[in-house]
Amino acid sequence: IGTFGGFRILFFNYLPVFISIVIIYFMFNPTLSIMAEFGNVIFLTIACFSLSQIQENLRFNEFRSRKIAEFEKDKSNAMLLNILPSEAVEELKNTGTVKSKKFENATILFTDFSNFTSKAEHVEPEKLGKSIDFYFRSFDAIIEKHQLEKIKTIGDSYMCAGGLPDLSKGVKK
Repeated sequence: IGTFGGFRILFFNYLPVFISIVIIYFMFNPTLSIMAEFGNVIFLTIACFSLSQIQENLRFNEFRSRKIAEFEKDKSNAMLLNILPSEAVEELKNTGTVKSKKFENATILFTDFSNFTSKAEHVEPEKLGKSIDFYFRSFDAIIEKHQLEKIKTIGDSYMCAGGLPDLSKGVKK
């Protein structure tokens, strides 16, 4: 972007306008000295170049803002998928809420690490985070292998369900 972009915009967008202004200026001010006219031409050139730089900066800022927004949206979607089933995430994004569903035959698994709080007090936060991440990733692999549905994780707790119908296919998992 930078200066090259400014020159590009200057020559392709503002040069015709600049030439028109200079021609009109000389037509209506033929009595001014060459130096005064040259100074005015320089001023107009600087003004056009400044406008082109402003326009290029606005385009770049808009592009950067769009990329940041996309990154943050992807990050929030990943976070939602970590704590909610994908079907619930889609419903939440589409409607703003998730309706409760009743299932006749389902199994719920709720895990909780024994004495987690007392053990966590004596472990470095980085080590604790890596440990929980290891176990939760292992749970994720198991539920994927057995086609279970991850419900959510809270602290040291992990919840998943089996026997739920896949409503999009009308088939039980």
